[in-house]
Amino acid sequence: MAEEVKVPLPPVHVEVPLTIYINQATTYLGKAILKELSRPASGGPGPAVTEKIEHTFITSDAAPSSELISNKSTYLKESSTIEYCEKLKSCDVMVFDLSTCNHAALEFALKSFKMIETWDKSRTIILLSSVFTWAHTPSLYKKDPVEGEQEEPIEGEAKEEEQPEEDSGEEEKEENEPEEENKEPQEQQEEADKKKKVLAFKEAQFYLRVPEPKYNSFKFLETLALSIGMSKIAGKPEDKKLNVYVLCAGILYGNGEDTLYEYFKRAWLQNPAELPFIGKGMNYVPTIHVVDLARLVKRVTLIQPKIKYIIAVDRTKRPYQKKIVTAISKAIGTGLTKTKLVSELIKEAWMIPFQINLKIRPSDVFKDEPTPETEAEVEPEIAEKRALARKFPWHCEFGIPENIAKLNLEFNQYRDLKPVKIFITAPPASGKSWLCKQLSKYYNVPYITSTDLEAEGRALKSDLGEEIRKKIEEDKEKKNEEYQALPKKVQKTIDISKYEPPIPDEFLLKVLQLKLVSNACRNRGYVLDDYPKTYKLAQPTFLKQAKKEGEEEAAAAEGEEVNYEDYIVNPDIIPSSVIVFEASDKYVVERVKNMSQKEQEAGGDGKQKGYNEAEIKRRLKDYRKNNNPDDGSLSLADFFKEKQIATLFINIEERPKEIAIQQMKVFVERNGKPKNYMTEDEEKEKERYKLVCEELAKTKQLKEVQRGEEEKVEGEFRIQKNSIDDKRINKYLEQERQGLDKLAEPIKTSILNNIGSILTDGIADICQKMPDDPVEYLAKYLFRRSLEVQNTPILKKQLEKLWLTPVSYTHPRAHETLRYLVCRLLLEKKNTNTRNS
Repeated sequence: MAEEVKVPLPPVHVEVPLTIYINQATTYLGKAILKELSRPASGGPGPAVTEKIEHTFITSDAAPSSELISNKSTYLKESSTIEYCEKLKSCDVMVFDLSTCNHAALEFALKSFKMIETWDKSRTIILLSSVFTWAHTPSLYKKDPVEGEQEEPIEGEAKEEEQPEEDSGEEEKEENEPEEENKEPQEQQEEADKKKKVLAFKEAQFYLRVPEPKYNSFKFLETLALSIGMSKIAGKPEDKKLNVYVLCAGILYGNGEDTLYEYFKRAWLQNPAELPFIGKGMNYVPTIHVVDLARLVKRVTLIQPKIKYIIAVDRTKRPYQKKIVTAISKAIGTGLTKTKLVSELIKEAWMIPFQINLKIRPSDVFKDEPTPETEAEVEPEIAEKRALARKFPWHCEFGIPENIAKLNLEFNQYRDLKPVKIFITAPPASGKSWLCKQLSKYYNVPYITSTDLEAEGRALKSDLGEEIRKKIEEDKEKKNEEYQALPKKVQKTIDISKYEPPIPDEFLLKVLQLKLVSNACRNRGYVLDDYPKTYKLAQPTFLKQAKKEGEEEAAAAEGEEVNYEDYIVNPDIIPSSVIVFEASDKYVVERVKNMSQKEQEAGGDGKQKGYNEAEIKRRLKDYRKNNNPDDGSLSLADFFKEKQIATLFINIEERPKEIAIQQMKVFVERNGKPKNYMTEDEEKEKERYKLVCEELAKTKQLKEVQRGEEEKVEGEFRIQKNSIDDKRINKYLEQERQGLDKLAEPIKTSILNNIGSILTDGIADICQKMPDDPVEYLAKYLFRRSLEVQNTPILKKQLEKLWLTPVSYTHPRAHETLRYLVCRLLLEKKNTNTRNS
């Protein structure tokens, strides 16, 4: 029996090199589209494919991105010309982003394509539009179904409603609030939505869309493009046609996209601390990640779906404005939000995307592609891989709330935002705190002290907070028992009610770790003021257990000392720069003595308030023990040296504070100045810009005054020079006229004496005989009698001299002889006859 030959299945999508036009390739969306089109379709999540398909890209960018565009890329300027349309006709795929393209040029191109009856091969046009073309569309309610709308619940909607969400309780509470007077229009719309069941718009209902006024041109171009794609051309083969698609994209986010940039920036800076949302925030905000829109463009070019109007939004469950804002605030900001009226935010351009209220369902193009019958008997492993390839490779399927951690990383990456993490240690009372605050302000990062950690630890509402408060109460009770055991006289000198025990290091380190992984420190960084204080305390703070895949972190038994040999550095929280200030005990003690009483009272380390000589000597002794041990034990600086953290040592006695600050900045910025929205830099830059503008204005004004004076002098000189030139020219012309008159005088006399009488006789003869052509008769008459005129030697000499003299156009031909005169008259006669004929 012959063995069965297995024929290999063809790939899910066969991709060939194409000529692709993208109007803007340097925008965040353009870069993502280029990247996805250049990547072979692998389908489904997984490692990125490194190999590329060598498409030929044509863009209208002045400076295309060399990283994403292949060597086969060319530049095409957008214009309403035939040349532009002819170049587009040579492309297999044309992608136009309506937010960035030239609308006049696109309209001209679409109209020219509409007049083409036959195409040599199939081509695809994709228009990337916006959900704001639906912004003013009245909502659909279950009570008022329209043609094509079924009253059955949308697929997946009932299933979603059965799953309670975290904010559902808040929504129910808001729904039960009493009705307020003078509500905003949006709030009235929300109340109406609650009373009726709002239906989601579908792709087939695109004819209902009503755009925001400034998006009218978007809708016009959509309609024009769809009219081309839906027109039927008789006799044209189905495989050779123009396929036109409109992708109505939700509000874009991710990959550094600018639409929600201000919102992410304000959350990142935690300014304001409470992120605002409009009204009750119950409006629907459809969104989509830039990468998902780019992958949809690729899928459309591959599968050529039948539906031409595609709604490109993600599958966020209940995409309420408040839900999205809360997710951003919790993951990037402080976690706080605040409601504001529309009138308060009407001038805030960054709030415009959240003013839309549109419940819309993503198109079926996002669904898995159907399995062909040829794969019915395929091996399970192969079938699983090919099924994965038919799934849409979502990047953020469930929108901002479910992918906010990923979006936070993207925001930092695309804006090149890196945390500035600094640890500073110094002897007590050496001026360290002031220097820490200066760095914190300059780099716009949180300033962390052990005192602040104590306050935060006491206020924690978590299990750790309960443990801390329990431990504090135990210490208070223990202290009270010691107090009661003291003699009465001693008790009278102590106010036990003011005693507040410090938080033990084992708990304070946990509070510190929570602080270091908070949104502010994780994104921006920190300046940590001398805590932890010892080598042993630094180990549990900045190290973590190295876990192998599948293993869980093993917790040490109570009282058992942890072995940190197998621990590794925790890169998320360990400082990138360590600064150690050095100062002698004598310098510190003298500095404390020279402090004012107010400064001395403000000092302390949490264990004792204020500075005094005994207290400062105790603290110096502890500091030397931890940082300059005499017994050979490891110091705090040794810990960072072991972990290869860059460390700077500064002798604070030898350098003024201002120089020390500059030295610290140079050290921190050794690998480049961080981009951290540094407010102090912005203020200095604004001041510098203001001074530069003033200087430029003064320079410009001075140049204008100088130019005016120069022009005035040049004008006077020009007038004077023109006057001199005019006089010189007039004098020359007058001399020329006088010379010519002098030369012509003998000739004139000869002509009058010799030719005048002959000419008079000729004219008299014409009057007697009345010939048909008087001019010709006179010429012949003068020619017959020309021999009667005898040129004297003097006249001949004068004529020769006159021939060599330039003649002004203002003088008659006084030098002509009778023979010359006859010849000229005959020539003019000939020219006249020629013109008449």
